[in-house]
Amino acid sequence: MLGLWPIIAIWLYRSKSATEATLWTVMGGHMFLPTRTEVDLPFIPALDKQSIAALSAFLVCRFIVGRQIPLWSKNKSLAFLLLLFVIGPFFTAELNGDQILIGGIILPGLTHYDALSTVINQIIIVLPFFLGKELFKTHQDQLSLFKVLVVCGLLYSIFILYEVRMSPQLHKMVYGFFPHSFGQQVRFGGFRPVVFMTHGLWVAIFIVVTVIAATAFCRLNIKTWRLSANKTTYYLLIILVLCKSVASIVYGFVSFLLIRMTSFKIQLITARLLVIIALLYPVLSIMNMVPHKELVSFASDFDAERAQSLDFRFQNELIFACPCKKRLIWGWGGWNRNRVYNEETEKGESTADGQWIQTVGTYGLAGFLAQFGLLTLPVIMVTSGFQRIREENEKIVMAAHTMLVSFLIIDQIPNSTLEPWIWLIVGVLFGRAEFINKSQQLSNVNDYKLS
Repeated sequence: MLGLWPIIAIWLYRSKSATEATLWTVMGGHMFLPTRTEVDLPFIPALDKQSIAALSAFLVCRFIVGRQIPLWSKNKSLAFLLLLFVIGPFFTAELNGDQILIGGIILPGLTHYDALSTVINQIIIVLPFFLGKELFKTHQDQLSLFKVLVVCGLLYSIFILYEVRMSPQLHKMVYGFFPHSFGQQVRFGGFRPVVFMTHGLWVAIFIVVTVIAATAFCRLNIKTWRLSANKTTYYLLIILVLCKSVASIVYGFVSFLLIRMTSFKIQLITARLLVIIALLYPVLSIMNMVPHKELVSFASDFDAERAQSLDFRFQNELIFACPCKKRLIWGWGGWNRNRVYNEETEKGESTADGQWIQTVGTYGLAGFLAQFGLLTLPVIMVTSGFQRIREENEKIVMAAHTMLVSFLIIDQIPNSTLEPWIWLIVGVLFGRAEFINKSQQLSNVNDYKLS
C-alpha cells in the first residue's frame, strides 16, 4: 500500500485542483496507510506512512503539476526558524560525539551523517507546511481545507463506530498486525478506536480538528453532503466522546463553545494563551516550577484512573529533567541517549510521551524553539493582524483555524501527535495570514500613490 500511494497521488493531482489533491494526499495517507511500516532505501531515512504521504504530495505537485514550492521564505521570523531547524542537528551531533556506557549498553556517539539524516527526515516531515503556505492563500482555499476536514471526520466515523463496538481490529484485519499496545486502548469499560492510526489518542485529536471545522461551518451555515451544519457538528461531538480521550474531549467541547458563543477577541486571546503555555511549559517543567502534585490532586477529584495516568506522565517528566539540564541547549541527539537507564537491568526507566520532551531531550531548547516556533508563528501573525480582515465570514474561519492550531500545539505537551497532516494545517494558516498581510500592505501603497 505504501508503494501505491505515489500513484494515487498522481491520480489525485491530475483529477482535482492542486489544493484539494494536496489535502487528500496528505490526509488520506494519515487516515488509511499502515502504521509502523517502513520502506528502507539507501542514503535516506526509512520512509513510513507519514513521510511517503508528504513526499508524494510535494514531488507530484512540484514536478508533475509544475507548481513552484520554495522551501525558504522572505519572512525574517520564518527564515530564522527554518535556519535553526536545519543547522540545529549539526550542532547537536558536534557536541554529542561521545559514547555513553551504561552497564553492558553502549550508546554510540553522533556523527555528521546522523545530523544529515535527521535534517533530511525533518525536511520531509514539514514539506506539507510549505505546500500549505504556497497553495492556500484565499478564503475559498481555507474553506476547502475545512470542508475536507469535515468530510474526513464523517468518513472516518464509520470505522470508529465499528471499532467502538468490535474493539480495535481494523489495522490487524487489513495489514496483519496491531500497531500499539492493545491494553492502552481499553478505557471506561470499552475501547478506544485506533483504525489505521498509531494510537487511540491520534484518532481523538484528529476528530477534535474535524469538530472545530464543523463548528465553524455552523457559524457559516454551510452544509456537508446535504447534512445541516448543526447535525454534522453534534454527530462529530458524539464520535469524539466515543474516542474516550479526556484531554481531546475537553479540547473539542471548549472549542465548540468558544466558536459558537464567544467573540473573535475571546477566541484569539484563548489561542494566544494556549501558545504561551506551550512555549513556557518546557522550561517551567525542567526547573520544577509546574505544580504537578496540585494538578494530579485536582484530576483525582474527577477520575482516579486519569489522575494516575497524569501522575505517570509528570513522574517521567521529572526523570527526563535531569539529563535535559546537562545538555539543555542542543540536547543529547538520537539513539535514546537522553533516556535514564537502570545499570543493573540495562533497561530504560523513562517514557517520553510528550512531543516537547522528545524534542528538548534530543535537540535541546534550540530544537524546541525551531519546531514549536514554526508551529506558533502563524498564530502570532493572525492574532497580531486580525483587524485587517474585513469580512465577517473570513473572520469566523480565521478565528476557528487559529484556535484549531493552538489546540494542536497544546496537545504536544502531553502527547506526541505532531505529523505531516498537522504541518499542512499550520502551513495553510501561515499562507492565509501572510496573504492578508501582503494584501493590506499593497493596498496601503496604492492609497499612498493615489494621495
